[in-house]
Amino acid sequence: MLILLVFNTFYTGHLHYTYTMVTPKIILYKHKKYANGLHPIILQFVKNGKPIRKVIGKCSEKDWLPSKSRVSPRNIEAPRINNDIENALKNFGITKIATFQKLMSDRIENFKVKGQVSRYQLNEITFRYLLEFSPDVDFEDLTENFINKFAAYLINEKGNNRNTVKEKMNVLSAALKEAKKKKMIPDNPLEDMHFAKDKNVKSKLSVEEILIFKNANLTGKAAEARDIFMACIYLRGMRIGDMICLTEVNVIDDRIHYNEFKNGKNYN
Repeated sequence: MLILLVFNTFYTGHLHYTYTMVTPKIILYKHKKYANGLHPIILQFVKNGKPIRKVIGKCSEKDWLPSKSRVSPRNIEAPRINNDIENALKNFGITKIATFQKLMSDRIENFKVKGQVSRYQLNEITFRYLLEFSPDVDFEDLTENFINKFAAYLINEKGNNRNTVKEKMNVLSAALKEAKKKKMIPDNPLEDMHFAKDKNVKSKLSVEEILIFKNANLTGKAAEARDIFMACIYLRGMRIGDMICLTEVNVIDDRIHYNEFKNGKNYN
Protein backbone atom coordinates (compact mmCIF):
# COMPACT_ATOMS: atom_id res chain seq x y z
CA MET A 1 0.00 0.00 0.00
CA LEU A 2 1.35 3.40 -0.94
CA ILE A 3 1.55 6.24 1.57
CA LEU A 4 -1.16 8.64 0.60
CA LEU A 5 -0.98 12.39 0.88
CA VAL A 6 -4.39 13.75 0.09
CA PHE A 7 -5.01 17.40 -0.52
CA ASN A 8 -8.52 18.70 -0.26
CA THR A 9 -9.36 22.26 -1.22
CA PHE A 10 -12.67 24.01 -0.71
CA TYR A 11 -13.91 27.56 -1.22
CA THR A 12 -15.80 29.76 1.26
CA GLY A 13 -16.55 33.37 0.33
CA HIS A 14 -13.34 34.92 -1.05
CA LEU A 15 -10.97 32.67 0.88
CA HIS A 16 -9.53 29.31 -0.13
CA TYR A 17 -8.66 26.82 2.61
CA THR A 18 -6.39 23.86 2.01
CA TYR A 19 -5.86 21.10 4.57
CA THR A 20 -3.75 17.98 4.48
CA MET A 21 -4.76 14.51 5.67
CA VAL A 22 -1.81 12.22 6.36
CA THR A 23 -2.30 8.47 6.19
CA PRO A 24 0.41 6.62 8.14
CA LYS A 25 1.61 3.09 7.54
CA ILE A 26 3.17 0.57 9.90
CA ILE A 27 5.89 -1.52 8.27
CA LEU A 28 8.67 -3.92 9.20
CA TYR A 29 11.72 -2.19 7.71
CA LYS A 30 13.65 -5.16 6.29
CA HIS A 31 16.34 -2.95 4.70
CA LYS A 32 17.89 -2.57 8.14
CA LYS A 33 18.85 -5.32 10.57
CA TYR A 34 20.19 -4.93 14.10
CA ALA A 35 23.06 -6.99 15.50
CA ASN A 36 20.56 -9.34 17.19
CA GLY A 37 18.91 -10.11 13.83
CA LEU A 38 15.77 -8.03 14.45
CA HIS A 39 14.32 -5.43 12.07
CA PRO A 40 12.92 -2.04 13.12
CA ILE A 41 9.15 -1.52 13.10
CA ILE A 42 8.54 1.82 11.40
CA LEU A 43 5.70 4.34 11.48
CA GLN A 44 5.96 5.95 8.04
CA PHE A 45 4.08 8.91 6.58
CA VAL A 46 4.63 11.85 4.25
CA LYS A 47 4.78 15.43 5.49
CA ASN A 48 5.33 18.43 3.20
CA GLY A 49 6.31 16.06 0.43
CA LYS A 50 8.99 14.31 2.52
CA PRO A 51 8.78 10.77 3.95
CA ILE A 52 8.97 10.70 7.74
CA ARG A 53 9.94 7.51 9.54
CA LYS A 54 9.79 6.81 13.26
CA VAL A 55 11.01 3.61 14.92
CA ILE A 56 8.35 2.16 17.24
CA GLY A 57 9.86 -1.22 18.09
CA LYS A 58 11.65 -4.18 16.59
CA CYS A 59 11.03 -7.85 15.90
CA SER A 60 12.12 -10.71 13.66
CA GLU A 61 10.61 -11.27 10.23
CA LYS A 62 9.04 -14.59 11.35
CA ASP A 63 7.17 -12.79 14.18
CA TRP A 64 5.71 -10.07 11.91
CA LEU A 65 2.13 -10.35 10.62
CA PRO A 66 2.07 -8.37 7.34
CA SER A 67 -1.71 -8.64 6.92
CA LYS A 68 -2.28 -7.00 10.32
CA SER A 69 0.89 -4.87 10.56
CA ARG A 70 1.33 -6.21 14.08
CA VAL A 71 3.63 -8.55 16.00
CA SER A 72 2.52 -12.17 16.37
CA PRO A 73 1.33 -13.32 19.83
CA ARG A 74 4.12 -15.93 19.85
CA ASN A 75 6.55 -13.08 20.54
CA ILE A 76 6.63 -12.46 24.29
CA GLU A 77 6.99 -8.71 23.65
CA ALA A 78 3.95 -8.59 21.34
CA PRO A 79 1.47 -6.98 23.81
CA ARG A 80 3.83 -4.10 24.62
CA ILE A 81 4.95 -3.48 21.01
CA ASN A 82 1.43 -3.71 19.57
CA ASN A 83 0.20 -1.31 22.26
CA ASP A 84 2.97 1.14 21.27
CA ILE A 85 1.78 0.85 17.66
CA GLU A 86 -1.80 1.64 18.67
CA ASN A 87 -0.67 4.66 20.70
CA ALA A 88 1.40 5.95 17.77
CA LEU A 89 -1.58 5.68 15.42
CA LYS A 90 -3.81 7.56 17.87
CA ASN A 91 -1.78 10.70 17.10
CA PHE A 92 -3.23 10.48 13.57
CA GLY A 93 -6.78 10.01 14.82
CA ILE A 94 -6.70 6.31 14.07
CA THR A 95 -8.14 4.23 16.90
CA LYS A 96 -8.32 0.47 16.84
CA ILE A 97 -11.78 -0.86 17.61
CA ALA A 98 -11.10 -2.80 20.81
CA THR A 99 -13.78 -5.08 22.21
CA PHE A 100 -13.74 -7.36 25.22
CA GLN A 101 -14.42 -10.37 23.01
CA LYS A 102 -11.41 -9.59 20.82
CA LEU A 103 -9.23 -9.10 23.88
CA MET A 104 -10.25 -12.50 25.26
CA SER A 105 -9.81 -14.18 21.87
CA ASP A 106 -6.30 -12.73 21.56
CA ARG A 107 -5.38 -13.86 25.09
CA ILE A 108 -6.64 -17.40 24.44
CA GLU A 109 -4.75 -17.60 21.14
CA ASN A 110 -1.62 -16.30 22.88
CA PHE A 111 -1.77 -19.06 25.53
CA LYS A 112 -2.32 -21.63 22.78
CA VAL A 113 0.66 -20.44 20.71
CA LYS A 114 2.93 -20.47 23.78
CA GLY A 115 1.80 -23.98 24.71
CA GLN A 116 0.43 -22.90 28.09
CA VAL A 117 -2.13 -25.70 28.14
CA SER A 118 -3.79 -25.15 31.53
CA ARG A 119 -4.13 -21.37 31.03
CA TYR A 120 -5.46 -21.90 27.52
CA GLN A 121 -8.10 -24.37 28.71
CA LEU A 122 -9.20 -22.28 31.70
CA ASN A 123 -9.47 -19.08 29.63
CA GLU A 124 -11.25 -20.90 26.79
CA ILE A 125 -13.94 -22.46 28.98
CA THR A 126 -14.45 -19.24 30.98
CA PHE A 127 -14.96 -17.29 27.75
CA ARG A 128 -17.28 -19.98 26.36
CA TYR A 129 -19.49 -19.91 29.45
CA LEU A 130 -19.51 -16.11 29.43
CA LEU A 131 -20.74 -16.06 25.81
CA GLU A 132 -23.44 -18.58 26.72
CA PHE A 133 -24.53 -16.27 29.53
CA SER A 134 -24.33 -13.08 27.43
CA PRO A 135 -23.54 -13.56 23.69
CA ASP A 136 -22.93 -9.84 22.99
CA VAL A 137 -20.94 -9.05 26.13
CA ASP A 138 -18.55 -6.09 25.91
CA PHE A 139 -16.60 -3.87 28.30
CA GLU A 140 -19.56 -1.68 29.24
CA ASP A 141 -21.56 -4.76 30.33
CA LEU A 142 -18.96 -5.92 32.84
CA THR A 143 -20.34 -4.17 35.89
CA GLU A 144 -20.23 -5.52 39.45
CA ASN A 145 -23.88 -6.54 39.19
CA PHE A 146 -23.28 -8.37 35.88
CA ILE A 147 -20.27 -10.24 37.28
CA ASN A 148 -22.22 -11.36 40.38
CA LYS A 149 -25.02 -12.67 38.15
CA PHE A 150 -22.46 -14.52 36.00
CA ALA A 151 -20.97 -16.10 39.14
CA ALA A 152 -24.46 -17.26 40.15
CA TYR A 153 -24.94 -18.69 36.63
CA LEU A 154 -21.72 -20.71 36.96
CA ILE A 155 -22.92 -22.21 40.24
CA ASN A 156 -26.59 -22.79 39.43
CA GLU A 157 -26.43 -23.65 35.71
CA LYS A 158 -22.93 -25.06 35.24
CA GLY A 159 -22.53 -26.77 38.59
CA ASN A 160 -19.24 -25.03 39.40
CA ASN A 161 -18.10 -25.03 43.02
CA ARG A 162 -16.82 -21.89 44.72
CA ASN A 163 -13.17 -22.67 43.98
CA THR A 164 -13.89 -23.11 40.27
CA VAL A 165 -15.90 -19.88 40.18
CA LYS A 166 -12.99 -18.05 41.80
CA GLU A 167 -10.62 -19.43 39.13
CA LYS A 168 -12.88 -18.12 36.37
CA MET A 169 -13.19 -14.73 38.06
CA ASN A 170 -9.38 -14.58 38.19
CA VAL A 171 -9.39 -15.13 34.42
CA LEU A 172 -11.76 -12.19 33.89
CA SER A 173 -9.83 -10.01 36.33
CA ALA A 174 -6.54 -10.67 34.51
CA ALA A 175 -8.15 -9.76 31.16
CA LEU A 176 -9.66 -6.55 32.58
CA LYS A 177 -6.34 -5.68 34.23
CA GLU A 178 -4.69 -5.90 30.80
CA ALA A 179 -7.48 -3.80 29.27
CA LYS A 180 -7.01 -1.11 31.92
CA LYS A 181 -3.24 -1.11 31.39
CA LYS A 182 -3.77 -0.63 27.65
CA LYS A 183 -6.27 2.17 28.42
CA MET A 184 -9.17 0.30 26.82
CA ILE A 185 -11.21 0.85 29.98
CA PRO A 186 -10.87 3.39 32.83
CA ASP A 187 -11.50 0.93 35.69
CA ASN A 188 -11.46 -2.77 36.44
CA PRO A 189 -14.70 -3.64 38.31
CA LEU A 190 -13.16 -6.88 39.61
CA GLU A 191 -10.39 -5.07 41.50
CA ASP A 192 -12.59 -4.56 44.57
CA MET A 193 -14.62 -7.76 44.26
CA HIS A 194 -13.81 -10.87 46.30
CA PHE A 195 -15.08 -14.40 45.83
CA ALA A 196 -14.91 -16.91 48.65
CA LYS A 197 -12.90 -20.08 48.25
CA ASP A 198 -13.50 -23.37 49.99
CA LYS A 199 -10.55 -24.70 51.93
CA ASN A 200 -9.11 -27.85 50.39
CA VAL A 201 -7.81 -30.52 52.71
CA LYS A 202 -4.97 -32.23 50.86
CA SER A 203 -3.49 -35.47 52.11
CA LYS A 204 -0.36 -37.02 50.64
CA LEU A 205 -0.16 -40.58 49.40
CA SER A 206 2.06 -42.82 51.49
CA VAL A 207 4.91 -44.77 49.89
CA GLU A 208 2.87 -47.97 50.34
CA GLU A 209 -0.13 -46.43 48.54
CA ILE A 210 2.05 -45.23 45.66
CA LEU A 211 3.56 -48.71 45.26
CA ILE A 212 0.08 -50.30 45.21
CA PHE A 213 -0.92 -47.87 42.47
CA LYS A 214 2.33 -48.44 40.58
CA ASN A 215 1.94 -52.24 40.62
CA ALA A 216 -1.81 -52.33 39.94
CA ASN A 217 -2.87 -54.58 37.06
CA LEU A 218 -4.20 -51.91 34.70
CA THR A 219 -4.56 -51.91 30.91
CA GLY A 220 -5.30 -49.48 28.10
CA LYS A 221 -5.90 -45.81 28.90
CA ALA A 222 -5.97 -46.49 32.64
CA ALA A 223 -2.45 -47.94 32.49
CA GLU A 224 -1.29 -45.06 30.32
CA ALA A 225 -2.69 -42.48 32.77
CA ARG A 226 -1.08 -44.33 35.69
CA ASP A 227 2.31 -44.38 33.94
CA ILE A 228 2.13 -40.64 33.25
CA PHE A 229 1.22 -39.98 36.89
CA MET A 230 4.12 -42.13 38.12
CA ALA A 231 6.50 -40.38 35.72
CA CYS A 232 5.44 -37.03 37.21
CA ILE A 233 6.36 -38.37 40.65
CA TYR A 234 9.72 -39.78 39.54
CA LEU A 235 10.57 -36.52 37.77
CA ARG A 236 10.38 -34.58 41.04
CA GLY A 237 6.76 -33.50 40.76
CA MET A 238 6.70 -32.41 37.11
CA ARG A 239 3.44 -30.68 36.19
CA ILE A 240 1.12 -32.70 33.97
CA GLY A 241 1.02 -29.87 31.41
CA ASP A 242 4.80 -30.12 31.02
CA MET A 243 4.77 -33.92 31.01
CA ILE A 244 2.33 -34.36 28.13
CA CYS A 245 4.33 -31.96 25.95
CA LEU A 246 7.61 -33.89 26.21
CA THR A 247 9.04 -35.38 23.01
CA GLU A 248 12.20 -37.29 22.13
CA VAL A 249 14.11 -34.00 21.76
CA ASN A 250 13.77 -33.50 25.52
CA VAL A 251 15.87 -36.63 26.15
CA ILE A 252 19.57 -35.76 26.13
CA ASP A 253 22.19 -38.25 27.41
CA ASP A 254 19.49 -40.26 29.22
CA ARG A 255 18.24 -37.18 31.06
CA ILE A 256 15.05 -35.13 30.69
CA HIS A 257 15.62 -31.46 29.81
CA TYR A 258 12.62 -29.11 29.66
CA ASN A 259 11.42 -25.58 30.27
CA GLU A 260 8.49 -25.25 32.65
CA PHE A 261 5.58 -23.54 30.91
CA LYS A 262 4.36 -21.77 34.05
CA ASN A 263 7.52 -19.83 34.87
CA GLY A 264 9.99 -20.60 32.07
CA LYS A 265 12.53 -22.24 34.40
CA ASN A 266 14.86 -24.84 32.90
CA TYR A 267 15.01 -28.29 34.50
CA ASN A 268 17.50 -31.10 33.98
